[in-house]
Amino acid sequence: MEIEINGGQSKCEKTVSRDHLLTCALICDARDGLGSEYLTDPKSIKLYYIYRHWILNYLLYLFTVILHLLVLWEDVGITKSQSKYDQAKLVIELICLTYFASRLVLRAFILPSFRFWHDTKHIIIIITITVTLIDIIAYICFPSAKAVRWSICLRPLFIVNSAENRQVSCFQKLTLCLHAG
Repeated sequence: MEIEINGGQSKCEKTVSRDHLLTCALICDARDGLGSEYLTDPKSIKLYYIYRHWILNYLLYLFTVILHLLVLWEDVGITKSQSKYDQAKLVIELICLTYFASRLVLRAFILPSFRFWHDTKHIIIIITITVTLIDIIAYICFPSAKAVRWSICLRPLFIVNSAENRQVSCFQKLTLCLHAG
């Protein structure tokens, strides 16, 4: 075996490091019951470890709960002139949407592009984020005091279509089995 030293690292060490990272990622996926096809280059594997970090997963759950708790302060069908704390609610919702979008972009760097764009969960989340942003922009820019938010009803799609939400997907599989029988 020939070892060439390039910048203090041998070719062997780079290969072992990449293989080690890939092996650990595959073992973690098998342990957690995930079967994801992701890119195997070192950059994608490192991004995968960032994506799967426990803090980022808990932040995902936290932002999902916060987004849905906004309903407690929102009155459905209330016009802009009657609504209270509009700016604070919009800022919180934009922060949540930014986190969901950044998480989705990170997932796009990890998965092969064919797999990412053919997953309906990703498409639904992209459409939901886009429609919600259009609704927020229209609500802010609409000159009338009769503007009403209509994208609030799309929020549950963030729970149902989250890639990390295995409990909901298990429930969906169970309901499919019940309907098939």
